[in-house]
Amino acid sequence: MKNVDYRLAGRQAQAKQPPARSVTPAAEPPVYLTTHELAARLRRSTVTLIKWRSRRRGPRFIRPGGEGGPVLYRLSDVEAWERAATIETSGGN
Repeated sequence: MKNVDYRLAGRQAQAKQPPARSVTPAAEPPVYLTTHELAARLRRSTVTLIKWRSRRRGPRFIRPGGEGGPVLYRLSDVEAWERAATIETSGGN
């Protein structure tokens, strides 16, 4: 009869099991704004946004359909642009 330490055998069996897979939630799809939606958010005209794009100013944008396709602004890019454009004041009176 073989002498077996069952406590050790149980630990070895646990160690040989594959690690549990962590389930990560699916990433949220990016949120996009149209030119009209961004103009309303910034309280600017759509013409101003068109001028900014032609001068490479303002938030980053994409054209999913290529040249002549619709212009969309990724919300995360707009928020980053807003943070970069924020001017801190001293707040002293």
